[in-house]
Amino acid sequence: MKKLSGVFICLLLFTVLSSARIIEVADAGITDKLKAAITAKNAPAGVGTPYTKYIGDNTSGSPSMDYAGAEDTMLYESNNGYNYGITATIEVGKYSSGGYRMVLIKFSGLSNIPATATVTGATFYFYNTASTATQTVTMRRMLLNWAEGSQDGAEGDPNWTYLANPTAWTTGGALSDGNDRSAAVTCSFEITNAGSQYYSCTSAQLIADVQNFVDGGQSNYGWHLERTDGADDSVYMTYQSSEGTNGQRPYLKVDYTD
Repeated sequence: MKKLSGVFICLLLFTVLSSARIIEVADAGITDKLKAAITAKNAPAGVGTPYTKYIGDNTSGSPSMDYAGAEDTMLYESNNGYNYGITATIEVGKYSSGGYRMVLIKFSGLSNIPATATVTGATFYFYNTASTATQTVTMRRMLLNWAEGSQDGAEGDPNWTYLANPTAWTTGGALSDGNDRSAAVTCSFEITNAGSQYYSCTSAQLIADVQNFVDGGQSNYGWHLERTDGADDSVYMTYQSSEGTNGQRPYLKVDYTD
C-alpha cells in the first residue's frame, strides 16, 4: 500500500510538472506573437524590399527603362491654337511678349508601381539639346487632366489657349495657380549652357507628388514646367521630348520599398 502511494505521488507530480510546462510553452507562444505584433506596429515607415525603377520611353541608352509611359507637349503663346504633342524638340522659355513657351509632362508608367509602395526617392531627368545662357526651370503639379495631342506644330489641343476646345485653361499657358496647376513648387533646377546633356531635379515635394500618384492620393496629371528666372529675353533652350532622340527622352527615377 505504501509502494502504491509512492507511485501515485510520482505520477501526480509528473502530471503537475507536465501541465506547468505546457502552460509555460503556451505562454511563450503568446508572448512571441505579441512581441511580433508590437514590432510590426512600431516598424518605421518604408521598411520592406527596396526597388529602383526607371520610367520613360527610351528603348536604348543608359539607364534601361523598366516601364514605358510618358507624355509631353509644349504650350506656345505666339501660336496659341497650335498643338506640339508629337514634336521631337520642345522649349521652356520666356522671350519677349508673345513668345512664352511652357511644357506639360506626365509619366503614366507610374501605374506599374504597387499602390502599397512607400516612395523614398524621385528624380526627374530632362535632356537639354541647345542653350544660349543659364535659366531656371520650375515644376508645379498639374490640377487638370490632359492628353499630349497628335500634332507637330499644327492646330489642335491642348494648346496655349485650350485644354481641350471648347474648354479653356483658366489662364493661357495653364498658368493659373490653384486652377490649372498647383501653387506649390514641386521642384526647381538650373539649366546651364554647358552643352547637350541630361539635367535632373529632385526634392521632398517631388517625392510627395509621386507618392500621391502611386497610392491614389492625387490624380496623376503630371507637371507644368516654366522658366522662372530673370526678365523676358532671347535665351534659347530646347529639350528632347518623349518623341525625341531615343536615349535622350525625359524619364523619371523612382526609389521605393514594398
